Amino acid sequence: MTSTTTITSDHLKAFASTVIAQIENEAGRDARAFEQVFIEFCSEHLHELNQMPEMEWVDYQRAGNKTQPGMLVHAWGTDEHQRLHLAAVLMPRQGVAEANLPYVFQRRDIGDTLQKMLNVVQHMQNMGSLPDGTAPGVDEMTDAIKEVLGQIDPEIVLHLFTPGHFRGTIPSLTMSGVAIASYLHDIEWLRRALEDTPGEQIDFRDSGGLPCLVATFDAEGEPDVLLTVLPGEFLADLYDRRRDELLRRNVRIYLRQTRKVNREMAESARTQPSRFVALNNGISAVAAGASFNSDYTRIETLDDLQIVNGGQTTATLHEVWKDRRRPVNLADLKVQAKITIIRSDTADGDEFAQKIALAANSQNRITMSDLLSGDPYERSLERISRERRYTSGGVQTGWYYERVRGQHAGLLAADRRNEKAFPTDQVIDKTHAAQYLLAWHGRPYHASLGGEKALKTFKDDMRRAAGDVPLAEATEEEFDRVVGLAILRREADGPIAAQGTMKPPLGHYLLAWLAEHHSGDIDLLQIARTGTVPERLLPIIQQITPVISRIMRTQPAAVAHESERPKRKECWEAVRILSLRGNDANPGNLRDYTRQDWQAALIWAEGKRNRVLRERLLRARKIVQTGRADQNRDFLKATMEEAIKKGFKINLDNIRDGA
Repeated sequence: MTSTTTITSDHLKAFASTVIAQIENEAGRDARAFEQVFIEFCSEHLHELNQMPEMEWVDYQRAGNKTQPGMLVHAWGTDEHQRLHLAAVLMPRQGVAEANLPYVFQRRDIGDTLQKMLNVVQHMQNMGSLPDGTAPGVDEMTDAIKEVLGQIDPEIVLHLFTPGHFRGTIPSLTMSGVAIASYLHDIEWLRRALEDTPGEQIDFRDSGGLPCLVATFDAEGEPDVLLTVLPGEFLADLYDRRRDELLRRNVRIYLRQTRKVNREMAESARTQPSRFVALNNGISAVAAGASFNSDYTRIETLDDLQIVNGGQTTATLHEVWKDRRRPVNLADLKVQAKITIIRSDTADGDEFAQKIALAANSQNRITMSDLLSGDPYERSLERISRERRYTSGGVQTGWYYERVRGQHAGLLAADRRNEKAFPTDQVIDKTHAAQYLLAWHGRPYHASLGGEKALKTFKDDMRRAAGDVPLAEATEEEFDRVVGLAILRREADGPIAAQGTMKPPLGHYLLAWLAEHHSGDIDLLQIARTGTVPERLLPIIQQITPVISRIMRTQPAAVAHESERPKRKECWEAVRILSLRGNDANPGNLRDYTRQDWQAALIWAEGKRNRVLRERLLRARKIVQTGRADQNRDFLKATMEEAIKKGFKINLDNIRDGA
């Protein structure tokens, strides 16, 4: 059996460059660590497949020395099965030129970083606490580790993310009394997850093909549901090489041999391999294509095989096959399989695959949020965003809705010219859309729970309102409202960034306050159509943001951790009654320069033969967006004066320190 794939190194290099630039841009905008944004970026795909819980950022790092090993965890979470998930990001030790992307890590790099993650758990097991454990969020993480280690069969799942690349098998880690599962999510894994491109073709012709019974044919007479048996060694080897890609449609993460059903399965593989096919339910899979012998009794090739049910079986076989102490020969083991062919040109292919996954997993409780990105509301927003165009400053562009986060990065990796139609700062992913809408409707405390929790809350509300009727498709007006909120939130980037930490919840509370006090004066549809926030709102946003920030950080006082306060309804009750008066008022209604001032100047400068001025305008826009206007007032004033002298028109009457 052989396999082939056709992804080129140039394509992966372009993809890596685009993703890193996008993460750096978002991290710089929100003044957050690259690692935090990268974990959020990557983990959404694992959330959707129920292979990772909502993760809490912690950034716990300790250098190793002679008496203490190095330790590293960037985020943690516990899932519904009480497994502890730890995540970390592996970055090159020094900068990498774009021409050398993606950086290729060695097996030792991967093993050392995974071991640092596991050292955190081992230190907790041996000492009961962590050194220097006073950093934000560490107390909650240590409590979670203690709780998991106190179970009868504790399980730890390590997720190592990297914008680099790794070729090979990740090292296996062990810990006494604890089941450890390790996963590497590198740039190639991310590319496949985002682009959903066809995977490898598996060729069975060397072994005479797979025995096959065609259960049904499609309307054109082509086989579309196949029954077969797969060699156990083939499945184990395929999992070893393509673990995440093979299971990306599976809605369950591997539960390890500590679960009773998996222990029994492993024992069956060890002691009765020839009877495994009789004792095991087998797998359900989908493939993008297949070829057969002349009478359809043998499968010769399969394209992009994806397991939708049977991940537990496949992973268990891989574990006993790779067991260092007692490796199992799987030559005589067979696994029954039902394979549905969903060709790449099938209009509803993804939705059909998800229905198969849901039906195949019906013996377990699968929430609809596991399959969230396939609902009609999400798909209609995606479709509308690809067709809708907005004109701002005489330039027509679109707002790109990401049904699966990272689609925009894949679009630009395929062709950088797509950025003209869908600029990088005009991307809305579904979690942000849900948070904007929750905040606008007076629930910033729910929006502040985190992307996935906010999305689930928003969709649960929609389903309750729909009752027994399926969710309806979104309208163009609904999408325009989301775009209007995104523009309003984007224009507040500077004032929010100037407040330092806790930027995402501050953005939610600002939107909620504006809706509470000014919703009658704010036309979201008009903001979407023009791409600009009305002049009367700009000084209000700049004045109220620091006031909201002060209250949001201190209320309710009974909550010990500052980061937890915005998640409480009491915090919103304290913020909603704020008004601009006294020392917070601005009698002259003056404002500082805003992002849209500099964006208008950049549009004016487009095509003009003054590269130096354009670079200064780009720098000025970034200064304003990242909340550094106070430290750069002289530069901003001088740059605007130069633009005006060259012909740029702007009303400076309401601008403090205007040229």
